[in-house]
Amino acid sequence: MAIEIQIQSSALAKAISRATQADLYRTCLPTIGNMFGDHMDVFVDHLDVVENGITVVDNPDPDVRILVPIDVYLVPQVSLVQAAPGDDPPGAKTPAGRAVANYSLSLAGTLLSISLVDPALRLEPPNPQLEPLLEMVETFIPDLPDLDLAPFLAALRLPTPTSSQIQILASLVVIRFDPAGPATPHLFPGQEWGLFVDGAGVVDLVRSLLPPPLGARAALNWDPAGGVPRVSGRFRGKIPLPDPFTATVEVPFTCNLGLVSPALPRIRATVNRGQPQIHADNIPGFLEAEFEDTVDGYIAKLVDPAVVGGTKIDDRSFFLERGLPPMRFGAAELRMSVLAADNTGMTLGGVVWPTYAEWSTLSTTVVQFGLPSWFGTCRTTVGNKPPKTNVDCYGGVDFSNFGAYCGVIMTDPGGIAASFLTQPSSAVDSGGAESVGFSIPAIVAKGIDQDVTFLLRSARGVRLINLGRPIVKVDEHGNVEFTPIFIDDCLKLTNDDLSVLDWLEGKGKIPKDLIDPPFEHPDWRALILAERGLEVQLVSFVGLTPGELLSFRSPDHAIDVTADGAGQATVPVLFPLSEDASMMTLTRINRESLAGKFRVRSAAFVRRSVLASGEVNRLDSDDDGSVQLTRSLGDRWTRHAFGIGGMMASCEIATGEGEVALNPQPLPPEPPEAFLTAASRLPGLDTVILIPGFEAEPLAVARMKDGNAVLLQDDGSGSVRVSGSFTGPIGAMATAGDWSMSATQDQIAMFEVKRTT
Repeated sequence: MAIEIQIQSSALAKAISRATQADLYRTCLPTIGNMFGDHMDVFVDHLDVVENGITVVDNPDPDVRILVPIDVYLVPQVSLVQAAPGDDPPGAKTPAGRAVANYSLSLAGTLLSISLVDPALRLEPPNPQLEPLLEMVETFIPDLPDLDLAPFLAALRLPTPTSSQIQILASLVVIRFDPAGPATPHLFPGQEWGLFVDGAGVVDLVRSLLPPPLGARAALNWDPAGGVPRVSGRFRGKIPLPDPFTATVEVPFTCNLGLVSPALPRIRATVNRGQPQIHADNIPGFLEAEFEDTVDGYIAKLVDPAVVGGTKIDDRSFFLERGLPPMRFGAAELRMSVLAADNTGMTLGGVVWPTYAEWSTLSTTVVQFGLPSWFGTCRTTVGNKPPKTNVDCYGGVDFSNFGAYCGVIMTDPGGIAASFLTQPSSAVDSGGAESVGFSIPAIVAKGIDQDVTFLLRSARGVRLINLGRPIVKVDEHGNVEFTPIFIDDCLKLTNDDLSVLDWLEGKGKIPKDLIDPPFEHPDWRALILAERGLEVQLVSFVGLTPGELLSFRSPDHAIDVTADGAGQATVPVLFPLSEDASMMTLTRINRESLAGKFRVRSAAFVRRSVLASGEVNRLDSDDDGSVQLTRSLGDRWTRHAFGIGGMMASCEIATGEGEVALNPQPLPPEPPEAFLTAASRLPGLDTVILIPGFEAEPLAVARMKDGNAVLLQDDGSGSVRVSGSFTGPIGAMATAGDWSMSATQDQIAMFEVKRTT
């Protein structure tokens, strides 16, 4: 039996390059003292794998060598000081040298390993001046995870190999178990890697899957058909009959192998038996019926799926499945999506999906010291006025693409500012933006007479940050001049609010533009009247990389959402209900798989009626599950009843009855009050629109006064975070029971709501 694992060298090289880069991207490197003899520190700005320079080569030893070039970017402290503010120092743009990591791909039994060998690094070209750097950098080049193939072979009921070897075959790396004869390529289209089992091995696999005695006694042959792995067989057995009667039966059958559900791959074996051939002598006529029952029972036992945990398809066929364990090698996923065969055997494999890696470098935005500032709100500030002296001077730097935060070095460690430094945890990985800053009381900042400077160190760059010096001005009364930032969030009654109160007390009429506010996007009317209605989905994700971006695109919407610090995100998706749906995509920008990381809840709004909009509209639910729509149409009132399937009844009602029953258009169900309160404090907010069908969720679209829209989501602490951007139509829906309405200036669309979780 021949068993091999074959991997394209280019796919293997890419997987190793991404794994190495992902590790280096988050690695803080120490400072190198006096490297160039100028008594100045030298910093490793960052390390970058040269992805298109990796080579996979044979080695005289029984392994394969993978050479990974790594560009080393060095920044002497003197160049940091001399660089213009906001500019990257020269060493951050041009590598000082190139080191080559020497990995060994080796095989011990069924354990496949990638590890650094001695010497782990060498310089190309050699550079004696940089040699001291190698030993320091070498300790940070990662060993990559091993892959034990034993569970995978066991899942396929393949025998434990007694010997193994690894070799290069043209553009392939071939791992061979119990090798015999020369290696040959066995990958099919769509496979960057594959497990090959020869025909004899597939026959043994099928034999182990079949119910006894079918598997033990049948004659089996490797018989692929049209690229599908197939084993054909014939069973010949003696039917148990009392003496002196004898009979034998021949049962032809086939077993096709296929791959089920690439996301959670399983091998499926489908067994189909043909028409049995009976050979019997001297069976008397009066025993023929009993004989036929005996034969049928005998054959049924031969192909009984219950014996092997199979699933019956019909009287002549059944299938059984075996799950396959995940395959991860060097932080890459070996995906299983193609199972194909030829005369030599079958190959199970697919693409090599590397881990996500970044090559971006440190980006900074500096906020220099200026006048002291004060931040307050109407609700929290005593007397609704800012103080006169208790103010702070602030300066800092926001930074992103930093890989890992490695700390700051104050250029004047004894300075006053150092004791007021605020910085993130050193364990923070780049998943968004972080900041380092100083908030210094003005009375203290007045004593700072030189620029506040420090070195910001990260895994993706080292920069000198100059925040200038605080500007503190005090008048003759001891009052400090400062910049106030004040949010007037106290509750006040506007003219519209007073109008509502008057209306509730029966003292006046409520303005129509307040009853039917134009919450919706200009295209909302077109969306709710398109096709058969619309569907709204909430796609909830877990297990993402904190800060990563998700993108939804359709002809109507462009929605981008970032994962929170726990790797969670919720994306609202809206689209018309149509038999011919337009192209829509929801992707991770880092191109990693979404499999197993999300769940979908949906609310389908099936449009049942379109009516003229009243001056006032109200939707109420009844105990029997139906709803009533009450409208004021100038000099008359109407009421419509809706139930399963659409409108059930319609009538005019007395003016007095309508006035008593009618209230302002009801708002949708409210999410937690803390969410709405926090959302209302968003600077520049115009309106908050709850997600149709999911109004009780702490998620909403906020339309801003500048015309843009953002997604707001509860951050778990009662506050909200801006989780992304939202472009496209959305509007408020009023819901009662299983019905919903959306009222525009001239029309009401009535929808029956169908929910799934």
